[in-house]
Amino acid sequence: MKTEIKIFELLDNFVEEIGEQNIVQVVTNNGSNYVLAGKLLTAKRPHLFWTPCAAHCLDLMLEDIGKIAKVKIVIQKGISLVGFIYNHTLALNITGKNTDNVELVRHGVTRFATTFLTLQRLHKQKTNLRKMFTSEEWLKSKAANNPKGKKATHIVLLTVIWNDIIYTLKIMGPLVQVLRLVDNEKKPAMGYIYATMIMAKEDIRKAFNEQASKYIDVFAIVD
Repeated sequence: MKTEIKIFELLDNFVEEIGEQNIVQVVTNNGSNYVLAGKLLTAKRPHLFWTPCAAHCLDLMLEDIGKIAKVKIVIQKGISLVGFIYNHTLALNITGKNTDNVELVRHGVTRFATTFLTLQRLHKQKTNLRKMFTSEEWLKSKAANNPKGKKATHIVLLTVIWNDIIYTLKIMGPLVQVLRLVDNEKKPAMGYIYATMIMAKEDIRKAFNEQASKYIDVFAIVD
């Protein structure tokens, strides 16, 4: 409670310094202490609006989606595979030969956006990765026979992993697109946020052919 009070006092002091008549909206991240501080601020100054950061809200959605069992496992497997390749010189060299040196890690605006983009890159390189992990050069290497090498090979050749990657991309993709919009500093996003969220949900519905059982948990998180 002390933290919330301190944040409230800090925000209130800024309002006082700038002039309450000059402020309409206060935006913070969506942490519970900021939420309470925002409520305290608007209780004292009723004409102000407090809103959480849209980008932070979307990142929290992606974080919670990442806790869904199927999604959590595929993220762990994907990170494990990429980590093995980048931490093993031989694996990285052979992968480079089979993928034209395409980077498997793509950085997004948040950690979970980066996770999505990395899974997307893995999916695009599925054929090349399978070719690499079944190549004679790889199978004859010492790395292929150590526990981590065997685990990486198993991940790449496991059909269910690739199916779950597709599932995860269908769920997270539309939300990452909205995240890109609201994190864009060149164009104000608030006029578009609600419409784009409706469109994102519609895109998820279409991706699963209106089979609600496949996205009902995700919509509960988004809502």
